[in-house]
Amino acid sequence: MNLFTDINLINGIKIINDEVYIDKRGHFNKIPMGDASTKIEFSSLVITSNRLAGTIRGLHFQTGVNAEEKIIKCIRGKIFDVAVDLRSNSSTFGRWASVVLSAESRTTLYLPIGIAHGYQSLEDDSQILYGITGKYDPENAHVIRYDDSRLNINWPLKHVNISVRDMSGLSFEEAVKLLE
Repeated sequence: MNLFTDINLINGIKIINDEVYIDKRGHFNKIPMGDASTKIEFSSLVITSNRLAGTIRGLHFQTGVNAEEKIIKCIRGKIFDVAVDLRSNSSTFGRWASVVLSAESRTTLYLPIGIAHGYQSLEDDSQILYGITGKYDPENAHVIRYDDSRLNINWPLKHVNISVRDMSGLSFEEAVKLLE
């Protein structure tokens, strides 16, 4: 599976190359957030853990004053990461793109506001670190179904573990109407 498939096909998404320093003690991994386009303040850092390969989380997004920018870093295992452009004024509106992130990849994904995000774990015991702007707002936290026929996402593994919330998400069209 190609590490960087088509994630750059969506405007505003960035692959950040981590600064990694290795010595006899191990390694030090720094995610540089210094340039103006990715300098963000996080309201929370979250670590998710997925016991089984094939687990799907998402496609999540938040609307309103707490709409979120995100960074995503795989810190254990490997994931198939998916982004969907929900910004009607974007030239890439309605597209989905994917990238494989792994603990060994030394990269971090940056997602601007207006992008729905989800992933499938490709290895057992995968862990993901998120940096999220905006406070969690349950009234404005939404999910697009992972198997929405309009998006037709090609998930690489059989789906083995999906939450009830994620299975009962909105269609792409319903999600777009929330943003109008």
